[in-house]
Amino acid sequence: MSSWSAFFALAKRWYRPHAWTYGSLALMGVALMLALPAWWLFWPLMAWTFVFAVHFLLVRSLEVSGDWVSERVARTADKAYDIGHIEDIRAQHLAKMEDKPRNPPDEPDPPRVNRPGGDSP
Repeated sequence: MSSWSAFFALAKRWYRPHAWTYGSLALMGVALMLALPAWWLFWPLMAWTFVFAVHFLLVRSLEVSGDWVSERVARTADKAYDIGHIEDIRAQHLAKMEDKPRNPPDEPDPPRVNRPGGDSP
């Protein structure tokens, strides 16, 4: 087993305990900040929130598969509120693509314009 696969396995294994620990201690920290003048807890909680967010995104990205993507795309398309407008745009685009010639005729290059400073397009 490579070191990356071991790392990913560890990340998945420790996600649930990390979530429970983070949730309970963050809740207690917020209660302390509100009850007492313990605002120094704000920055450690923010740092831990960032670390937990990275851990969450890592674990979620490990669970993505082709089936999940296909299902998500289908669900998003089914829930689209303006699907008629999207279909109109798609149809217009396809119609334009059919009207264009496959091999455009040779066109002359546009004339070069000398700009101040010697830059040319």
